[in-house]
Order: sequence, then structure tokens, then C-alpha cells
Amino acid sequence: MGKFVEMKNEELFDYIERFIAEKIKENSDEIRYSYFELKVKLNMNESEVDRFLKCSRIILEEQRL
Repeated sequence: MGKFVEMKNEELFDYIERFIAEKIKENSDEIRYSYFELKVKLNMNESEVDRFLKCSRIILEEQRL
């Protein structure tokens, strides 16, 4: 996986939607991203974390009925 900053918006939204789907499979009551998961496992810098979280928020708000 390349740097998240280099990803186009459509690619990032697709990645995050799959990421969220996996989190929902783990626990349908709560979606939790840990600092370790984003910064270490996914190797994100601060701007990438911000972009990831903003996109996640948009996706989750659209899914809420």
C-alpha cells in the first residue's frame, strides 16, 4: 500500500469503506481505530491520519439512516 496522501479520493474512500466493513465484522456495536493501528501498522503521518479520519467520518455519516 502506498502513502495515503498519494491516493486519489476515490481510492481512499474505497479503502476506508473496506476497512470499516472489517471493523464492523469485528464488533458491530463500535468502530474503533487505535493510535497504534493508524500510526504504526498503517505507517501514517499526521496529515494522513487526519485525511483518513475525515473520510471515515463522511462515510459513516452517509451510512447512518
